[in-house]
Amino acid sequence: MGARAVVMAWALAFLMGCGSKSNPNETQYGTPFAVLGAMKLAQQAPNVNMGLRSYANCEELTTDIQSSLDQEAHLVKANLALSIQQYLNWTRRPRTQANEVSEMAQADSAGSGGESMTNVQERGVDEADFFRVGQEQIFAASFGRIQVIDRATLKPIGSVALQFATRPLLFTQNNKLIVMESNGRRTSLRIFRSRAGTIPELERSWDVAGQYVDSRLIGSQLILVLNDELPLQQVSFVWSDFANESWYRDKEARKIFEQYSTYHRRRVVMPVIDSKISGVPCTAISQRKVSDFDFQLAKILSLNIDDPEAPEKAVASIGQGGSIYVTSDAVYLVKSGWNWFHSPHF
Repeated sequence: MGARAVVMAWALAFLMGCGSKSNPNETQYGTPFAVLGAMKLAQQAPNVNMGLRSYANCEELTTDIQSSLDQEAHLVKANLALSIQQYLNWTRRPRTQANEVSEMAQADSAGSGGESMTNVQERGVDEADFFRVGQEQIFAASFGRIQVIDRATLKPIGSVALQFATRPLLFTQNNKLIVMESNGRRTSLRIFRSRAGTIPELERSWDVAGQYVDSRLIGSQLILVLNDELPLQQVSFVWSDFANESWYRDKEARKIFEQYSTYHRRRVVMPVIDSKISGVPCTAISQRKVSDFDFQLAKILSLNIDDPEAPEKAVASIGQGGSIYVTSDAVYLVKSGWNWFHSPHF
């Protein structure tokens, strides 16, 4: 009797459902598989490398970076999948829920003697400033130019034009004036020879890719720290990348993907040209201390200001250099944090 009742109940349910189709607009989707995969990766801390060793070649460098970019792609893909899923659920939410969300949104919107040496940390290590006193002249950055004043009479001699129309940083040593400027993408360095009673004469100019971070002058050696970008390019996801998702065959989801995929793209390493990255040989780039998603290139450049023909020397480290400390025989570049699955969902 019990078995027959079950069969009859099933038959009744089947007959009631005949001739009707489930409405896809009533479907509510759960957490995307892409998000679950990214959450699993987020539980692992990035590798921390001890010691200091340079990459053996460009292939080793690009392989190391691409491994982290592949992990980052999981995060980007998860955010794209989550955007699609949330949009679908938002448009298909029950009417009562829509009213509650609307009220919440309204509530949220309602509450919303010799030469001067400045900033010296260690004896013999000079730091740049906006105002410097040279042997015979005083230099001050003001009114979009470098004002030159005679040190003996305090009378203005003239001014030196700026290249980026920004406030520069200055060094002085013996009869040299060093001017550094940055527009955020490139840094300009100019070395002038100064003489009493005249405007300083340009002796050497130097332009390099990267944003200025800090600098020091040790004797005749100028140490310059810049932040630049690794050569990366963006690549779009394709719809088949989400074949495992429950909404993959949902036509509305496909439309949303086509709209949102422009803003969620993964990154890959571009080919290295001439075995150099941003002017630095691959073999002069130290291996990453932390294998995270920080792909800034911190460059340390050294230049002999007394030799106009001397080429600059360059080394680099992958990861943004937040601060610098320089002694007479060492340079310390500090990485103050890591970039790893920074998202409210992980």
